Amino acid sequence: YQRGLPLLVAEGQSIRTDGLRMLPRTPVGGCSSGPGGATTVNFGEDMALSCTYTYSAAEFEAMCSAGTALSSQPAFATLNMSETSSLMGVFGDSHPSIDTDWVPILLRYPQNDAAQLVTSWSSSSYECSNVLSGVHLRVLYTDVGSTSAPVSKVVGAEVLFTERTVAAARNALGLAASTTVTITATATFAKLDSESFEFIPPAPQLIPPLPHDFFYPFTAPYTAETTSAV
Repeated sequence: YQRGLPLLVAEGQSIRTDGLRMLPRTPVGGCSSGPGGATTVNFGEDMALSCTYTYSAAEFEAMCSAGTALSSQPAFATLNMSETSSLMGVFGDSHPSIDTDWVPILLRYPQNDAAQLVTSWSSSSYECSNVLSGVHLRVLYTDVGSTSAPVSKVVGAEVLFTERTVAAARNALGLAASTTVTITATATFAKLDSESFEFIPPAPQLIPPLPHDFFYPFTAPYTAETTSAV
């Protein structure tokens, strides 16, 4: 990997040509459901960005009452990731057919179960619970190879999702108002310190061991020449 270049991400053996992109946004900062406006995650560059959803009072209540699971909410769906097939390349040139060139991208949720985290509406407090509020990518890498020309290697990656309870906005005298929900996405890279050591490879063997008859019939055992006189 080289700093500033996209991370290598694949679904199974299908490599994404545009890398990993997070949180599509409109020009005015609203969250978008399409790929336009998403930010590419580049290796070695931490980032933080956010976007907003704005709902009318009726839309906010309807959205919360739908009982949408965390993994089905729009900001999650735009990542296009799955528990079993999303992979990150260990190196920037990882080959799709070599299993050891890839590490799984772990998806972590509050309470470790996204299916149980569904939106719910409280009519008494005008609050919506289990609203997706954050998508946080964390990448662990280290340097391998020669100390004079180290190579960056990804050793682990995970995406942490956070949720919160959002209270519906109210105007003066308790009148209904539009509610704005903010979602934040971050990417952080942590370097795992590694120990260096001297490595002196054994001297190469120029001539390998040969069988005793390798040069036969070009050589033969020496025998003393005898003569006889008549």
